[in-house]
Order: sequence, then C-alpha cells, then structure tokens
Amino acid sequence: MFVAHEVGEVEQIITPDGEVFTLGDGFDQAVLSIGGRGMPGASYQTFQGYRQPFPTVRSYLIEPRSVRLTLFTLAERRADYWAARRALVEALRFNRGGPLALRHIRADGTARDLLCWPDGAPDWDDESEWEGWETEIALVAHNPLFQDAAPTTLRLDQAGGALEFPITFPIAFEGFYSAIAVEVQYTGDFPAWPVIEVDGPYTTLRLVNESTGAIVGLAAPLTLGEKRFLDLTPGRQSLVDGGGVSRWGELWMPDSVLMAFNLRPAGGALLAPIFEGVPGGVNHLKAVVTGRTDATAVQIHYRQQYFSL
Repeated sequence: MFVAHEVGEVEQIITPDGEVFTLGDGFDQAVLSIGGRGMPGASYQTFQGYRQPFPTVRSYLIEPRSVRLTLFTLAERRADYWAARRALVEALRFNRGGPLALRHIRADGTARDLLCWPDGAPDWDDESEWEGWETEIALVAHNPLFQDAAPTTLRLDQAGGALEFPITFPIAFEGFYSAIAVEVQYTGDFPAWPVIEVDGPYTTLRLVNESTGAIVGLAAPLTLGEKRFLDLTPGRQSLVDGGGVSRWGELWMPDSVLMAFNLRPAGGALLAPIFEGVPGGVNHLKAVVTGRTDATAVQIHYRQQYFSL
C-alpha cells in the first residue's frame, strides 16, 4: 500500500531484496535535481528501395535511458557523513540480486518504478568539512519504461470472482468449455506482459487476447492443489510449478507465442505489431478451461508501462 503525501513528491530506491532508501526525507537529505525521466530515444530500422527518394521506417528499438540525481545531505558530525555515505552505497551496490527500482511517489499516492543499475560511482565531496554536501548519482535503465509500482490483478475464470479494476462487463459464458471473456481497458503507453497464475484442477487451459489474436496455453492436466506460474516478461520468461520447478514441457505448442501475448495500449499496429496498440486500448481476453471445478482459478498480474514518468 502506498501512503498519500500531503506536501511534495518522494523519490526512493528499492533494492532487489526489498530494502527502501528514501532519497529525500524532508529532514537531513533532499533531492536537488533529477533528470532523464522524459521519453526515451529510439533507433529506427529503415528500408530504402531502388529510386525511392526517402527511407521507409520498418520498426524501432527503444534505447536505454540515463538518469542523474543530485542529493544534498546535512550532517552535524563527520561520523554522520560517513554513515549517510555508507547507507547510500548499500542501496546502490551491484550485488543485491538484480536491478534496483527508482520509485517516484506523487502527492496523490501514485507510484511508478524505473528498473535501473548504478552507472559509475557516486561522486561525493569527500574533502568538505561543512555540515552539508552534494552527491551525484548516475543510473542506467536498460529497460527505459516506467511501470506501476503495484501490479493489477484480474481473475479470468469466473464471473464476479475477486476482480480488481480496470474491468468492464458483461462477462460472458459460452459452450461446454466454460469460456469467460473479460474486457481490459489498458491505459499505459507500452504493452505489458503478464504473469499468469493457475490453480488446478483442469485438463487444458487456453488464454486468448481476441483483440490481437495472441494465444498462450497449458496442455498438461493439473490436479487439485497444484499451481502453475507462467511469466511472460521479456528476458525472464518461465513456466514453473508451486515449488519453482520448470514445467516448459506443458506449454500448448505450437499455438503459444509468448512475446505476442500481452496487454496493448491504444493505437494501431503499423510498424511492430507485438509492441503497438489496439483500438482504444481495449483488450478482449478469453479463458477457455476444460475439466475445471469450483477450485480452479486463473489470474493474471501485470504492471502498466509508460514511456515517461
């Protein structure tokens, strides 16, 4: 849960193992400046045919972003200086298990994360004996997209069952396979790849985004009490059971195209259809489950993604 702040906005570093370091605490540390949180650059892939007077854009790749922060810290004693320096190094060090999250919390409680790595050593004014000093921090985000700090969860397998908005009705049942359709209004700027959580029992499971035609499915039956987690996040795609054991062999093949199954923003697919939009940002999802009981559950967890803060 994110607490609304009455005055100003808050910047935090969240380490991969969950420690929170607040960059501006309103007492002895403040963020003087922060840059690099606008729209990232892109490199365009083009083609120019014979006697064509200008190139045609075929696709694009989003470029990493650099973020630089200037912190101002107060300390009554030199020992406090060293303690503050040590705390910042602990938050930034490379070997905590992955990228850190640079979190921005607005006054209304809205919180968004940028996954970053330290990009060079912080530059301290080591020789200063004054009670205040400035520190420069450089970060690089190889994935330059901001994402919601808290995931949205949707229950796809039953009407009225533990749904979190955004979602619209009606939810329709059809045929023997108990297909359930859910309309998801996606308001981010860039597609989100969900984590699919499934509780057995079932015989087969297929999820279809009818707005894009993308399908993912699980073809091996599950018994009561078993779980599966299908993570579609690019770069860390996996299918595991409740104990973390890989279950790749259970994917419904060849229909499952993992990169194509995502939630799309508003737009029209022109250059790179997997990354572009659907009309109005409306994603029509359908879960088709055979052999289900009242204990069967299908959920998706996703974080909306944005080009800029």
